[in-house]
Amino acid sequence: MAFRIVIPQTGITPKYVSSGSKSASIAVNNGKPQVVPCTTTCNATVLAPIGTDTFAVSLYDDTTAKGHLLSTGSLTQAVVAGQANTVNISFNGVIASLAISATPNLIPGTTASVPITVTAKDAAGYTIVGTYTTPVSLTNSDTSGDTQLTPSSISDSSTPITLTYNGAGGFPGTNVAAASGPIAATPFAIASLKTTCLNSRTGGAPLGLYPCDVQNAYSLASATTAGTGKTIAIVDAYDDPNAESDLAVYRTEFNLPPCTTANGCFKKVNQIGGTPYPATDPTGGWEGEESLDLDAISAVCPNCKIVLVEANDATSPNMYTAVATAAAMPGVSAVSNSWSGMEYSGEQAEDAYFHHPGIPVVFATGDYDYQAGPQYPDASPYVTAVGGTSLQADSSARGWTETVWNNYPSYGSIDQGTQGGCSLYEPKPAWQHDLGCPNRMTADLSAVGDPYTGTAYYDTFASGTGWSVIGGTSLAAPIIAAVYALSSNTASINDGSYPYTHASQFYDVVSGNDLGVSGIGLSAACVGPTLYFCTAETGYDGPTGIGTPTGAGGIDPLSANGRRAIPARSPDVAARMAKLRGRPTYRLCPPPTTPKVMSCMAIRVDTTGL
Repeated sequence: MAFRIVIPQTGITPKYVSSGSKSASIAVNNGKPQVVPCTTTCNATVLAPIGTDTFAVSLYDDTTAKGHLLSTGSLTQAVVAGQANTVNISFNGVIASLAISATPNLIPGTTASVPITVTAKDAAGYTIVGTYTTPVSLTNSDTSGDTQLTPSSISDSSTPITLTYNGAGGFPGTNVAAASGPIAATPFAIASLKTTCLNSRTGGAPLGLYPCDVQNAYSLASATTAGTGKTIAIVDAYDDPNAESDLAVYRTEFNLPPCTTANGCFKKVNQIGGTPYPATDPTGGWEGEESLDLDAISAVCPNCKIVLVEANDATSPNMYTAVATAAAMPGVSAVSNSWSGMEYSGEQAEDAYFHHPGIPVVFATGDYDYQAGPQYPDASPYVTAVGGTSLQADSSARGWTETVWNNYPSYGSIDQGTQGGCSLYEPKPAWQHDLGCPNRMTADLSAVGDPYTGTAYYDTFASGTGWSVIGGTSLAAPIIAAVYALSSNTASINDGSYPYTHASQFYDVVSGNDLGVSGIGLSAACVGPTLYFCTAETGYDGPTGIGTPTGAGGIDPLSANGRRAIPARSPDVAARMAKLRGRPTYRLCPPPTTPKVMSCMAIRVDTTGL
């Protein structure tokens, strides 16, 4: 009798004959199979005895039926002499890979039923329509019992699958559905699962951006297991005796896991890695800086361990020694420095303090607008220099808009904005290709720094008021350091060059400038081929570098963040931030006026009475 199998040229037929089929193996009654090549059809003549026969057919992706099996089918039926016999075989697709997706927004306290889509593909890459040779089993690793998968096994693409959430507490983003078929599939975490922004207070919540807002704005899947096993070192001057207790209040407020000396998450050392700790800052400013750094790291990477290294004072020998100590601490993945000072002749001889291959060293560029020029150590080629942006919630697809941080003229005649420019002393690194500056150009990257769009932070030493809102490039620097820690390839980073090779994977800030009131007279130096020194534009520019993070992608394109839960932003963020407009601001540290004396780059918003 004659066999004829039609190979579809576009799409897949319901009976599932794969468009990738190039040969068929046909066996009658478990006899020796006959192999025939397929073009648009598979044609074969087979011997089938009169009576009841079993026909088994397998389709392959090569011409010899020895390649990848794409689909199979079998049928037992009677063969009658003297007439045409038709064998209608339904083929089952053989799964080579699985893709599982869902787009839920699970909100603790409310129940939800979320559809989950399973897409199976054969070895030729075609989507399987119809039944599978082996059912797909789904397992739910949510041990808390907050979710239930129905059904737990599916045999075809039309089976509806749902994830039912019972509204219990916790973060639904920790729920993972794992799929298995004939070929092992990668464990799956719901790709776009969004958790709400949790805040533990029932009233009187802090102002400023919350951890979930920062994570949402920069597409950081930080609330699950991201960052586990990573350590970030923070370098500051003087001792903050309230550092650990203030950090505990902040993390409790936003439902972040505890980070204490007792559980091994938090460690504080002096500039040579031990104790006793240095004296406190007579002005109280550096203690506020330390609270900012600890809170910012916690907001972006709640699962990271933190080492706080306190220098004896703000002079360069002690600060630089503290950086070297921080980089030498066991397990450190990144070093955050929210301070800087004036450039000076001979600074190149100090660059070695910041050269720690495999450990990104991050510095703030400063808060005194373009006219203040680049600073040091952020001008060193071995560091990532981080500028500041203004981050506003909006209705765009991203949900946020970012511009260069500059509070002039919106908030008066002030020099308050991101800083940077063309270095006076550091030569051009090979990895920078802007044409207007013959030397090292800063910034490299950026993140939110505008205090009027800043983050909530808690400090009882410097401010004495507890909750407030903080900004400055002091905020941007630890955000970038934490993003580095969230990636998995910091061991390959030796200087500030790595993000430049992945510029397309950052949000490009293209609006705004950092000319403060004192910089108006300098505008002539910021036009034409050097306009990018102080003005955002497509591609690289001085105020924001190559852009702000979009996940850890620009730093680590192979990171697993895309498979983890990204939290939704807090629902009242826009209204909450609007309350800050026009409020008084205070610098925690005086401006740098003496070479080799460092200044922190933090600006606090006075929220008294709000």
